[in-house]
Amino acid sequence: MAAGGWGAGWTRPASLIGVAALLAGLATGCDSAGPTETASPTESQQTESPEPQPLVLLMDEFSFDVEGPSRPAGYPRPTAALPAGQAVLVTLQNDGGIVHEWRVGEQVLADGGYEDDLLAMMEPQVLSGTGYRLVKHEEDAEAPGGLTVEVEPGASVTLRLHVPADAAGTWEMGCFITGHYEAGMRAELRIE
Repeated sequence: MAAGGWGAGWTRPASLIGVAALLAGLATGCDSAGPTETASPTESQQTESPEPQPLVLLMDEFSFDVEGPSRPAGYPRPTAALPAGQAVLVTLQNDGGIVHEWRVGEQVLADGGYEDDLLAMMEPQVLSGTGYRLVKHEEDAEAPGGLTVEVEPGASVTLRLHVPADAAGTWEMGCFITGHYEAGMRAELRIE
């Protein structure tokens, strides 16, 4: 073979690859910040808690409604739903002209309220609001106690709740201010 044959042909590509690898290694080593650690998506998901799911409940005379797009007449109101085992943000907005309350539970008591008070189990934390009052009902021989959120007309309150993982099922929301529950101020709350 002539000069520049086999020997020259094989050494050029090999030396170019070697130089490229050397330059890449030097570029990585010259980073003044040094190596950085990154969390894998799996590690990130395990250490961060999910964003609380929002729910806005509208209260008026005499109903609860889930905020959302308007529905044509005759269509049923959507059922309020919260995810089991997660943190949620619930805003209670009183669009009515009188005070309303929000209680959540199962098994309505004769004097109002619920035997099983889910609201108390969710340990509400007030994040913002005006014109509201959290009322804790003491347990006695006639009633198991519980928790109520009262909201003045035109006012609202946003609560952070921790929905128990074992609370899945259908619960009831109700307003037990005299005559309100009897007038139909109650609705389902699904825990999924």
